[in-house]
Amino acid sequence: MDYIKPMNAVDLSRQDVKKKHDKLNHVLNCGEYIVQRKIQGNRMDILFRVQGNELITRGGHFKGLWLPPLTVPMEDLHGTQLTGEIFHPNYNDNQLAGLLNRNAKPIEDEILKGMRLYVFDIVKWKGDDCYHARQIERIGMLMRMQKRLHAENFHIRVLPAMQFNTAMDALKLFDSVVSEGGEGIMLKHKDAVYQPGKRPENTWYKLKKTFTIDVFIIGFNPGEGKYKGMVGSVQCGIYKGDQVIHLCNVSGFDDVTRYDITNNKVKWRMRVIEVCGFVKTSTSMREPRFVQVRDDKEPRECVIDE
Repeated sequence: MDYIKPMNAVDLSRQDVKKKHDKLNHVLNCGEYIVQRKIQGNRMDILFRVQGNELITRGGHFKGLWLPPLTVPMEDLHGTQLTGEIFHPNYNDNQLAGLLNRNAKPIEDEILKGMRLYVFDIVKWKGDDCYHARQIERIGMLMRMQKRLHAENFHIRVLPAMQFNTAMDALKLFDSVVSEGGEGIMLKHKDAVYQPGKRPENTWYKLKKTFTIDVFIIGFNPGEGKYKGMVGSVQCGIYKGDQVIHLCNVSGFDDVTRYDITNNKVKWRMRVIEVCGFVKTSTSMREPRFVQVRDDKEPRECVIDE
């Protein structure tokens, strides 16, 4: 199957504070970027076919069998490939991945009703590659398809994009998305081409909502690869009432800290650290990373709401 591999974005939220500030300041003030809402779903491309559309995951797997509403063909769009995110308001991205990876049976009709494919880019037009076109041109192509796509299949929604005039305009959208429970925004260089299978600098950036929390170390996980023989990550706990629960595994240490943890586990066990992450529930945390040691706090001060 001839399809264009997905391009990925550089995550500004995961960079150190100074680099994040410098890069974000440049992106927001140079006047060369457009902004889109970031959808917290599962990456999915749709490749239109006369015999039935193909749905392709980030890893190149075909999922049309479980999502029949999206496989209904639009014959004159044969060979067109759009890239987007599968989203459901009642399921997070991990739950969606579980639904899409089931082998036993198709997704139930009641669940399918709420699923949407939010498309944000076009990489093929009727068989011709268009990933070499500028981002602003590809957005224009997509906008011209919007009315028809929305009319013929309510499961497909085109994600709006805007070229912001000031940094304040982009950050207002970010604040609005976060206040509505969304994950953040995408910032895309208007003149950049699509680079399949890559995560290029100065092309796409994502800025996501983050939070910090204090936890304490309850265990250690062995490292792999270049960290073989060392601690790879630490198991972190937090109090929920009188019970200690495992909240997350944390990495992201500099080499000095990693060496110290590896050689002094007794000193580090039950030590409080501050971590930064994205989505938090009462029992888990997404993509946590080490920020700093908090020797001014005791483990019993690390609590999570019931």
